[in-house]
Amino acid sequence: MTAQPHCAWADDVCNRCDTPVPFSFTMAFQPIVDVTQRQVVYYKALVRGINGESAFSILSQVTDELMYRFDQACRVKAIELASELGMTERLSINFLPNAVYEPEACIQSTLETSRRVGWPTERLNYRQLSPYGLYYVAG
Repeated sequence: MTAQPHCAWADDVCNRCDTPVPFSFTMAFQPIVDVTQRQVVYYKALVRGINGESAFSILSQVTDELMYRFDQACRVKAIELASELGMTERLSINFLPNAVYEPEACIQSTLETSRRVGWPTERLNYRQLSPYGLYYVAG
């Protein structure tokens, strides 16, 4: 794959997203229910601290320099945990506006994680956050 000039993909690594974030986090899964069928139709992945901290406490650590790395790390973590938990419903994962500079490169870690853990990509629901997504989160 050939990266575009604005893309950070080089030597099969995304230099914008493929290094770890400098803090720990986990995901909570909010069930989204079809009330007429009385069943969970998908789970929405929500970031949380590893000791039950709020989303705000985690998101407040995300600097501009970490934003895209954190965005990617959240998608990977959500898929890994959903698979570990044996979920069979669809999984809704968020992504930041403009997080996908070069689709062929930027989505690779997400797709590779799905393949690695056996999560069917057709059970992924991508949801774009508002441009203000990191700023209006209540603590």
